[in-house]
Amino acid sequence: RVRLVLMQHLARSEQLWPFRQSTSGAEQWFRSALSQCGLGRLVELHTLYSLRRGGASAARAAGVPLEVIESFGGWSAGSVALRQHYLDMGVSVSPAARAIFGPLASGRVAPFAAQFFNRGSCVS
Repeated sequence: RVRLVLMQHLARSEQLWPFRQSTSGAEQWFRSALSQCGLGRLVELHTLYSLRRGGASAARAAGVPLEVIESFGGWSAGSVALRQHYLDMGVSVSPAARAIFGPLASGRVAPFAAQFFNRGSCVS
């Protein structure tokens, strides 16, 4: 649902991020996206950090190397916070996680995404 809303938004505007680039702006965007998707009730249960933790855990379950997760998630190399507070090792890989994170797990990254890596060895 979120992907559909984002695609509809991009069809109307070149600006994906309509809010001020800050933590509060990001949270405002997240609440707005959930509401547009008919998932407004989840605003009380989840924040953007839910996505960060869930994404990192799902990526790890799909076999994405920790260096890549660190780069995309904005964690420093060898981040203790990532390992202790964000990665849930109980998360199992799902077909959706494989579809989303498969290219990162296999070392294939779209050229535009390579700019987000802080180590050139992650890109093949």
